[in-house]
Amino acid sequence: LSRPSSVRKVLRELIETSEVYAEQTELFAAELDVARAQIEDLTNELKTVRESALLDHLTGLGNRRRFDMAMDAFVEGRRDASSDAPEPGQPGGVFSLMIADLDRFKRINDTYGHDVGDSVIRQFAQTVRLTVKGRDVACRFGGEEFAVLLPDTGLLGARHVAERIRQTFAAQSFVLADTRERLGSLSASFGVAEHKPEEPGSALIRRADAALYRAKSNGRNRVSTAD
Repeated sequence: LSRPSSVRKVLRELIETSEVYAEQTELFAAELDVARAQIEDLTNELKTVRESALLDHLTGLGNRRRFDMAMDAFVEGRRDASSDAPEPGQPGGVFSLMIADLDRFKRINDTYGHDVGDSVIRQFAQTVRLTVKGRDVACRFGGEEFAVLLPDTGLLGARHVAERIRQTFAAQSFVLADTRERLGSLSASFGVAEHKPEEPGSALIRRADAALYRAKSNGRNRVSTAD
Protein backbone atom coordinates (compact mmCIF):
# COMPACT_ATOMS: atom_id res chain seq x y z
CA LEU A 1 0.00 0.00 0.00
CA SER A 2 1.12 3.56 -0.71
CA ARG A 3 1.96 5.72 2.20
CA PRO A 4 -0.29 8.75 2.86
CA SER A 5 2.50 11.15 1.96
CA SER A 6 2.89 9.54 -1.46
CA VAL A 7 -0.86 9.70 -2.10
CA ARG A 8 -0.93 13.38 -1.14
CA LYS A 9 1.96 14.07 -3.49
CA VAL A 10 0.20 12.37 -6.39
CA LEU A 11 -3.03 14.22 -5.70
CA ARG A 12 -1.18 17.53 -5.50
CA GLU A 13 0.48 16.86 -8.86
CA LEU A 14 -2.86 15.96 -10.39
CA ILE A 15 -4.43 19.12 -9.07
CA GLU A 16 -1.55 21.24 -10.36
CA THR A 17 -1.77 19.56 -13.77
CA SER A 18 -5.55 20.14 -13.87
CA GLU A 19 -5.06 23.80 -13.03
CA VAL A 20 -2.52 24.13 -15.85
CA TYR A 21 -4.92 22.49 -18.29
CA ALA A 22 -7.74 24.74 -17.10
CA GLU A 23 -5.62 27.85 -17.62
CA GLN A 24 -4.62 26.66 -21.09
CA THR A 25 -8.24 25.90 -21.95
CA GLU A 26 -9.30 29.39 -20.89
CA LEU A 27 -6.46 30.85 -22.95
CA PHE A 28 -7.42 28.81 -26.00
CA ALA A 29 -11.06 29.82 -25.57
CA ALA A 30 -10.09 33.50 -25.39
CA GLU A 31 -7.89 33.16 -28.47
CA LEU A 32 -10.71 31.38 -30.28
CA ASP A 33 -13.13 34.20 -29.43
CA VAL A 34 -10.63 36.72 -30.78
CA ALA A 35 -10.17 34.68 -33.95
CA ARG A 36 -13.94 34.41 -34.43
CA ALA A 37 -14.34 38.16 -34.00
CA GLN A 38 -11.57 38.79 -36.54
CA ILE A 39 -13.19 36.40 -39.01
CA GLU A 40 -16.53 38.14 -38.55
CA ASP A 41 -14.92 41.54 -39.11
CA LEU A 42 -13.17 40.29 -42.26
CA THR A 43 -16.41 38.74 -43.51
CA ASN A 44 -18.28 42.01 -42.99
CA GLU A 45 -15.49 43.96 -44.70
CA LEU A 46 -15.57 41.58 -47.66
CA LYS A 47 -19.35 41.91 -47.88
CA THR A 48 -19.04 45.69 -47.82
CA VAL A 49 -16.41 45.64 -50.56
CA ARG A 50 -18.53 43.34 -52.72
CA GLU A 51 -21.62 45.49 -52.24
CA SER A 52 -19.65 48.64 -52.99
CA ALA A 53 -18.40 47.10 -56.23
CA LEU A 54 -22.04 46.73 -57.34
CA LEU A 55 -23.10 50.28 -56.46
CA ASP A 56 -23.24 53.43 -58.52
CA HIS A 57 -21.67 55.90 -56.11
CA LEU A 58 -23.43 58.97 -57.50
CA THR A 59 -26.95 57.64 -56.97
CA GLY A 60 -26.62 54.77 -54.51
CA LEU A 61 -28.49 52.52 -56.94
CA GLY A 62 -26.96 49.42 -58.47
CA ASN A 63 -24.46 49.86 -61.28
CA ARG A 64 -24.36 48.17 -64.68
CA ARG A 65 -22.56 45.15 -63.24
CA ARG A 66 -25.31 44.73 -60.66
CA PHE A 67 -27.91 44.97 -63.40
CA ASP A 68 -26.17 42.36 -65.56
CA MET A 69 -25.92 39.95 -62.64
CA ALA A 70 -29.60 40.38 -61.78
CA MET A 71 -30.68 40.00 -65.40
CA ASP A 72 -28.69 36.78 -65.76
CA ALA A 73 -30.21 35.42 -62.55
CA PHE A 74 -33.79 36.13 -63.62
CA VAL A 75 -33.34 34.82 -67.15
CA GLU A 76 -31.54 31.70 -65.96
CA GLY A 77 -34.06 31.16 -63.19
CA ARG A 78 -36.95 31.29 -65.60
CA ARG A 79 -35.18 28.98 -68.03
CA ASP A 80 -34.55 26.41 -65.33
CA ALA A 81 -37.95 26.68 -63.69
CA SER A 82 -39.97 23.49 -63.58
CA SER A 83 -43.47 23.19 -64.94
CA ASP A 84 -44.74 24.01 -61.44
CA ALA A 85 -45.34 27.69 -60.82
CA PRO A 86 -42.42 29.19 -58.89
CA GLU A 87 -42.90 30.83 -55.54
CA PRO A 88 -43.65 34.56 -55.76
CA GLY A 89 -40.48 36.63 -55.59
CA GLN A 90 -38.23 33.74 -56.60
CA PRO A 91 -36.29 33.49 -59.87
CA GLY A 92 -38.30 31.59 -62.43
CA GLY A 93 -41.43 33.74 -62.60
CA VAL A 94 -42.50 36.38 -65.05
CA PHE A 95 -40.60 39.65 -64.86
CA SER A 96 -40.37 42.91 -66.75
CA LEU A 97 -37.74 45.49 -67.59
CA MET A 98 -38.18 49.25 -67.45
CA ILE A 99 -35.60 51.56 -69.01
CA ALA A 100 -35.78 55.30 -68.35
CA ASP A 101 -33.86 58.20 -69.84
CA LEU A 102 -33.87 61.82 -68.65
CA ASP A 103 -35.21 64.12 -71.36
CA ARG A 104 -32.92 66.76 -72.85
CA PHE A 105 -30.29 66.06 -70.22
CA LYS A 106 -27.39 67.31 -72.36
CA ARG A 107 -28.98 70.75 -72.41
CA ILE A 108 -29.04 70.77 -68.61
CA ASN A 109 -25.35 69.91 -68.43
CA ASP A 110 -24.40 72.40 -71.13
CA THR A 111 -26.44 75.23 -69.61
CA TYR A 112 -25.95 74.76 -65.87
CA GLY A 113 -22.90 72.53 -65.55
CA HIS A 114 -22.27 68.97 -64.48
CA ASP A 115 -22.87 69.62 -60.78
CA VAL A 116 -26.46 70.54 -61.54
CA GLY A 117 -26.70 67.58 -63.89
CA ASP A 118 -25.48 65.27 -61.14
CA SER A 119 -28.05 66.74 -58.77
CA VAL A 120 -30.83 66.00 -61.27
CA ILE A 121 -29.58 62.44 -61.69
CA ARG A 122 -29.55 61.94 -57.92
CA GLN A 123 -33.07 63.32 -57.60
CA PHE A 124 -34.39 61.02 -60.30
CA ALA A 125 -32.64 58.08 -58.61
CA GLN A 126 -34.34 59.01 -55.34
CA THR A 127 -37.71 59.05 -57.10
CA VAL A 128 -37.02 55.58 -58.45
CA ARG A 129 -35.85 54.32 -55.06
CA LEU A 130 -39.03 55.52 -53.35
CA THR A 131 -41.22 53.82 -55.95
CA VAL A 132 -39.67 50.38 -56.35
CA LYS A 133 -39.91 47.82 -53.57
CA GLY A 134 -39.06 44.31 -52.46
CA ARG A 135 -36.84 42.43 -54.90
CA ASP A 136 -37.07 45.08 -57.62
CA VAL A 137 -33.57 45.82 -58.90
CA ALA A 138 -33.03 49.50 -59.71
CA CYS A 139 -29.76 50.46 -61.40
CA ARG A 140 -28.10 53.35 -63.14
CA PHE A 141 -27.66 51.92 -66.62
CA GLY A 142 -25.21 54.58 -67.70
CA GLY A 143 -25.11 58.36 -67.92
CA GLU A 144 -28.66 59.64 -67.52
CA GLU A 145 -30.22 56.25 -68.27
CA PHE A 146 -31.70 53.94 -65.65
CA ALA A 147 -33.01 50.38 -65.67
CA VAL A 148 -35.32 48.57 -63.26
CA LEU A 149 -35.95 44.82 -63.22
CA LEU A 150 -39.40 44.04 -61.83
CA PRO A 151 -39.90 40.42 -60.72
CA ASP A 152 -43.43 39.01 -60.49
CA THR A 153 -44.57 41.88 -62.71
CA GLY A 154 -46.19 41.70 -66.13
CA LEU A 155 -46.31 44.38 -68.78
CA LEU A 156 -49.28 46.31 -67.36
CA GLY A 157 -47.84 46.30 -63.86
CA ALA A 158 -44.47 47.50 -65.13
CA ARG A 159 -46.15 50.26 -67.10
CA HIS A 160 -47.95 51.33 -63.92
CA VAL A 161 -44.63 51.54 -62.04
CA ALA A 162 -43.09 53.59 -64.85
CA GLU A 163 -46.06 55.95 -64.90
CA ARG A 164 -45.78 56.53 -61.16
CA ILE A 165 -42.09 57.40 -61.50
CA ARG A 166 -42.73 59.60 -64.53
CA GLN A 167 -45.54 61.56 -62.89
CA THR A 168 -43.73 61.97 -59.57
CA PHE A 169 -40.56 63.24 -61.21
CA ALA A 170 -42.39 65.58 -63.61
CA ALA A 171 -44.29 67.12 -60.68
CA GLN A 172 -41.09 68.28 -58.99
CA SER A 173 -39.72 71.79 -59.46
CA PHE A 174 -35.96 72.30 -59.55
CA VAL A 175 -34.24 75.39 -58.17
CA LEU A 176 -30.52 76.17 -58.35
CA ALA A 177 -29.08 76.19 -54.84
CA ASP A 178 -26.65 79.10 -55.33
CA THR A 179 -28.64 81.54 -57.49
CA ARG A 180 -32.17 80.32 -56.64
CA GLU A 181 -32.87 80.28 -60.38
CA ARG A 182 -35.85 78.10 -61.16
CA LEU A 183 -35.28 75.33 -63.67
CA GLY A 184 -38.92 74.38 -63.49
CA SER A 185 -40.04 70.81 -64.06
CA LEU A 186 -37.99 68.16 -65.82
CA SER A 187 -39.10 64.91 -67.36
CA ALA A 188 -38.05 61.42 -68.35
CA SER A 189 -39.14 58.94 -70.98
CA PHE A 190 -39.68 55.23 -70.39
CA GLY A 191 -39.63 51.98 -72.31
CA VAL A 192 -41.15 48.85 -70.78
CA ALA A 193 -40.99 45.22 -71.90
CA GLU A 194 -42.11 41.93 -70.38
CA HIS A 195 -39.69 39.02 -70.59
CA LYS A 196 -40.70 36.21 -72.91
CA PRO A 197 -39.93 32.59 -71.97
CA GLU A 198 -36.54 31.52 -73.35
CA GLU A 199 -35.73 35.10 -74.36
CA PRO A 200 -32.09 36.17 -73.81
CA GLY A 201 -31.56 39.18 -71.62
CA SER A 202 -29.99 41.07 -74.52
CA ALA A 203 -33.18 40.69 -76.56
CA LEU A 204 -35.30 41.96 -73.68
CA ILE A 205 -33.04 45.01 -73.39
CA ARG A 206 -33.35 45.68 -77.13
CA ARG A 207 -37.15 45.57 -76.95
CA ALA A 208 -37.27 47.90 -73.94
CA ASP A 209 -34.79 50.22 -75.68
CA ALA A 210 -36.97 50.28 -78.79
CA ALA A 211 -39.97 51.20 -76.66
CA LEU A 212 -37.94 53.98 -75.03
CA TYR A 213 -36.99 55.28 -78.48
CA ARG A 214 -40.68 55.43 -79.43
CA ALA A 215 -41.44 57.37 -76.26
CA LYS A 216 -38.72 59.86 -77.19
CA SER A 217 -39.90 60.09 -80.78
CA ASN A 218 -43.51 60.66 -79.76
CA GLY A 219 -42.78 63.74 -77.68
CA ARG A 220 -40.87 62.55 -74.56
CA ASN A 221 -42.22 62.52 -71.01
CA ARG A 222 -44.20 59.38 -71.65
CA VAL A 223 -44.19 55.60 -71.21
CA SER A 224 -44.10 53.29 -74.22
CA THR A 225 -44.47 49.50 -74.02
CA ALA A 226 -42.81 46.92 -76.23
CA ASP A 227 -44.91 45.18 -78.85
